[in-house]
Amino acid sequence: MFMKTDVRTKDGAITVAVRSEVRTVFIRSKAGIMYSNPTQGMEVCLSRIVGNGPRLTISRDGSVAPVAPMLTSRRLAVRHLDTDFGMSARKFGCCDDDVNSMHRSMCWVLLVAQAFALCPVQGITGRRAEELRFTWRSVRVFYTSIVILALLVSLGFSFTWFLVVGFTFPASGALMFYGTGLTCCALFLNLGTKWPELALLWQRTENSQIRYGYPTNLSLKIRTLTVIILTLALVEYLLSNANRMYIASQCSTGGFDLVRRYIMVTHRHVFEVVGYSSGMAVFTAVVSIIASFYWSYADVFVMLISIALASRFKLLNSCLKKVKGKAKGFWRSVREDYNDLSHLTSCVDSRVSSIVLLCFATNLFYICQQLLNSMNNSVSTIQATYFYLSFGYLLLRTMAMALSAASIYDESRAAKDVLYAVPAHNYQVEVHRFLVQVSTDNISLTGLNFFPVTRTVLLTVSNLHCSYQNILAILMWYIILVY
Repeated sequence: MFMKTDVRTKDGAITVAVRSEVRTVFIRSKAGIMYSNPTQGMEVCLSRIVGNGPRLTISRDGSVAPVAPMLTSRRLAVRHLDTDFGMSARKFGCCDDDVNSMHRSMCWVLLVAQAFALCPVQGITGRRAEELRFTWRSVRVFYTSIVILALLVSLGFSFTWFLVVGFTFPASGALMFYGTGLTCCALFLNLGTKWPELALLWQRTENSQIRYGYPTNLSLKIRTLTVIILTLALVEYLLSNANRMYIASQCSTGGFDLVRRYIMVTHRHVFEVVGYSSGMAVFTAVVSIIASFYWSYADVFVMLISIALASRFKLLNSCLKKVKGKAKGFWRSVREDYNDLSHLTSCVDSRVSSIVLLCFATNLFYICQQLLNSMNNSVSTIQATYFYLSFGYLLLRTMAMALSAASIYDESRAAKDVLYAVPAHNYQVEVHRFLVQVSTDNISLTGLNFFPVTRTVLLTVSNLHCSYQNILAILMWYIILVY
C-alpha cells in the first residue's frame, strides 16, 4: 500500500510517502531536496520549519497540518513506539542542533581555548557542525602563529640556559615547560585543520542514532568540569607565584626591586642569558601564562572528548539493558550503531592521540620532579603548603584525565553482559557477531598508538613512580652514609 501527501508552503513543498513500515519525509525547494529522513520499524511524528514559513506536523496517517510558527529552525521532535526494541513509549526532545550535542557542548570550551590561540577554527558558535571551517588566512591563525613564535623564542632561551648551566632540574624543567607549550600549540593547530571534518562526522553519528537521544546534561557536565579544573589550575598558578615571590623577598629591598627580583627568579632561563629589561619582563610573563594554561588545558580537552565519546556508548548500553533477553530482530541495527561508534572512536583517536601522549608524558615528568622536591626538608611553611597542594592537584588531574579516557574502553565492553544474557531461543548470527566484536575489539583512545588508555595504565604509571621514589630514597641514604 502506498500513500502520498503533498503540501505547498511559502518556500517549497513537503512530500510524505509511506510504504508499509518505511516512512520517508522529503522537503523540496527551488534548490532541490533539502532534507530526507528515512525511518524503519517505528511510528514517527516529525515537525520542521521550512524557511520562515509555518511549522508543519506530519502525523501517523500521513496528513500534514500547520501549527503555530516558531523562531527556531530545523527542529526535529521524535516520538517513537518501536515495538522491535521492546521498549515503552518514550519522548525525545531532540534537535539536529541540540544543546547536548558534541558540537554545541564543546562550543564554550573551544572559545576559551581560542582566547589562548588554540584550535583556530571559525564557526564554533554556530548551531551546526556545517558552519565550522578552517582557513590559513584568518586572524585566529595569525594569532596562533604569533604565540608559536613567542614560545619558540622562550624555548630558545631555555635551551641556551640548559647548555650554560648543564643538566639540572630547574634547567630541564624550563626546557620541558616551554617545549610542552610549543608542542601543545602546534598539535592543536594541526587538530584545528581537521576539527570541522571530525565534528561533522560526530554530528552525523548523532543524527543516525537519534532514537537513543542525546546524553543527559552533557553540556552542563562539560562546562562544570572545565570550570573546576581551570579554577584549580589558577589557584595552583597563584600559589606558585606566591612561593616565588617569597623566595624573591629574601634577597630584595622591597618596592620595585621586589618585582624585579621576582621576575628574575621566575624566569631565570631568560635573565641569566640576557640582561633585565621591562619589555623582556612583560614578554616572558605573558608567554609563561600562556604556557601554563596549555599545560592544564590539554588534560581538560582529553577529559571532555573522552566523556562525550563514552556517553554515546552509555546511551547504546542503556538501550540494550532495557531490552535484555526480550528483543527480537533488532540486533543487526544495534550492531551497526556500535560499528558507527567504533569508527567514530577510531577517527577521534587518529586526531587526538598525539595530545594524549603529550599529556601523559608531561604529567609523568612533573610528578617525578615533585617527588624529587619532596626529598628537600629545608623549606618554609609557604613552600611546603605550595608543594602539597600543587602535588595533590597534579595527581588529581592526572587520575581524572586517565580515568576519563579509560571510560571509553569500559563502556565499549559493557554490552557483553547483555549479550551473554540473551536467551537461547533468541540467540542468532547477529548476536554472535555482535558478541565477538565487543569481546575482541579494543575501542579506546591511545597515546599515538604506543599504548591504549585503559585503567591498567594508571597502575603502570603508579608502579613507575613508586620505583622512582625508591631509587631516590636509596640515593639519599647513600649520600647521608657516605658524607
